[in-house]
Amino acid sequence: MTHKQNKSKIFMLVLGLTMCLALMLGITMVSPNTAYAEGTDSRIAISEVNATSNIDEVVGYGKNMDKPTFTITNDSQVTFGTQRWQKYDGSEWKWNDDTKFTEGKYRFIVQIRTDSTTHVLDKNGVTFTVNGENWTQEDTVVVMDSYSVVWFYSKEYEVIKITTITDELVPVTDLVKVFNGKTQEPTFGGTLVPKIDYEVSYETTASGELGSDGKPVGAGSYSVTVTGKGAYKGSFVKEFVIAKADRPDAPILIGYGPTTVGGNDGKITGTTKDMEYDVDSWFTNPQGCTDGETTGLTEGVYFVRIKETANYKASATSQVEVRLYNVTVEDGAGTVVTKHRTGDTVTITVNKPMGKALDKWVYGGVTIPDVTKETITFEMPNCDVSLLAVFKDVEYSITVIDGSASAPTAIYQTEVTITANPAKPGKVFDKWTCETAGATIEFKNATSKQTTFVMPASDVAIQAHFRDVEAAPSVEIKVEGGTGAGTYTPGESVTVTAEDKEGKVFKGWKDGSGNIVSTEKSYTFKVTEATTITAVYEDKPSGGGEITPTPDKKDGLSGGAIAGIVIGSVAVAGIGGFAIFWFAVKKKTFADLGVALKKGFTAIGNGIKTACRAIGNFFKSLGEKIKALFTKKK
Repeated sequence: MTHKQNKSKIFMLVLGLTMCLALMLGITMVSPNTAYAEGTDSRIAISEVNATSNIDEVVGYGKNMDKPTFTITNDSQVTFGTQRWQKYDGSEWKWNDDTKFTEGKYRFIVQIRTDSTTHVLDKNGVTFTVNGENWTQEDTVVVMDSYSVVWFYSKEYEVIKITTITDELVPVTDLVKVFNGKTQEPTFGGTLVPKIDYEVSYETTASGELGSDGKPVGAGSYSVTVTGKGAYKGSFVKEFVIAKADRPDAPILIGYGPTTVGGNDGKITGTTKDMEYDVDSWFTNPQGCTDGETTGLTEGVYFVRIKETANYKASATSQVEVRLYNVTVEDGAGTVVTKHRTGDTVTITVNKPMGKALDKWVYGGVTIPDVTKETITFEMPNCDVSLLAVFKDVEYSITVIDGSASAPTAIYQTEVTITANPAKPGKVFDKWTCETAGATIEFKNATSKQTTFVMPASDVAIQAHFRDVEAAPSVEIKVEGGTGAGTYTPGESVTVTAEDKEGKVFKGWKDGSGNIVSTEKSYTFKVTEATTITAVYEDKPSGGGEITPTPDKKDGLSGGAIAGIVIGSVAVAGIGGFAIFWFAVKKKTFADLGVALKKGFTAIGNGIKTACRAIGNFFKSLGEKIKALFTKKK
């Protein structure tokens, strides 16, 4: 038990004995909260006490536990009685007899009293303000005949041990920044509170400029000093740099050559006095530009840039010359080069490969404000422009109804695995179908509850279908070279249609065994089992207006037309001319000629068969003469 607790118990014991004695002797005691002598108290009531104190300066780790001083500022006729420091032990506040402050919570308790017959503390309560802060009244005001008292205690003071401040307690990062015309500072981390636990100050070490608030603004080097405060002492220094900012590219400049060959009255328009130019890109001997235009130039190539300053780097270099300039675009269509004059408005729209989206344009020679736009427009500068389209894969969504996919999204041509949900009682998995209009998916096995497909260039929704256990399973019909593929029920009719292919002639449909099952482009059959049916093609005979005996060659000539050409050719050019046309130019044989003539004259009709035979004999004889002539020429 503490000394304070012993004194408190002794006081209470004495007070209790005194009250008992008074009751035994019939003495009436004055209640602390009753009026003076239980009558009307004529003393002046004091309800407000204002004071100043050095209490905030007294508290601190390791400092002597001195009593603070108080100065009454409102002449309230009060005095200070008992004053003590209290420390919180985790459950209650206790009088503290230490000589120095250690770590913990403290508060100061003080007794305010009057010992006067003219003034008394207001029994309804007193306000005690120290340094503008209200202290807390601990109990009711005790009013006696010759005095009055009340207790107040201060705010809590958290005393912590003084620690040397280091960059571990206050990590300083972001020590390199780029000039932006505004105040900039490094980042101060840790749990310490700025202005309470530490202060920060700056000094320039190499160029640089401090703002009106003492913080870095200009490009340069600075020393950053972090100084401990309150429970922290000492300081440390860091180096902080604001780098020069990049300038925007020089504005569009136009070069004009001299008026005469070898002259020196060439010029560059659009320049400013902040620019410089040179005849080499290293700027070994830069010359200053003038506002509006820079004159006195001979013919050639000039390099122009905005000069370096205290806060900005030199700008990117502009190359100025007079000529048509190239715009080279590399995108999904390959490399395309076009030529434009300076000042032309140029519009470029990206060509995207299948399954790709534009990520950005990488440009040179021109500034593109928004590099993510598919269509860009700019004014042609006086230099070549290069535009490279950088693409990224498009993530397409995969929705599986009554099943799941190996991933929620996939890129074009990625293999995706899908798995059907477990079948409900009485059901079994039947087949997969694609439910997205316009999307084509070829499942590796459309009737397997787990299968794969190659992702198309679109979002897809896929449905897992289930059938009754007793129902016949669906079978998959795969089609190569046409349409009609899918899953079908045995006995169902399926129509497959061959696609048209340039330079090819459809010959028929081949089944999984390699047998031709139909020569019709649209072929209908009943499903019996899973199979693959393939469209078979052959190269078209030579065409494009050539003389050919093929009757179904739409752009060829009929046999009758050939016969007419033969007769006309002989009549106009003679046998020799026709021979050159037929055998040398058309690369045809005598057999070809005979077949063509036979078909041509057959087409004339039964009414002139006799004439056809006569003409045929004539041309047979003519053919022998042409052959002899042609052989002789060779």
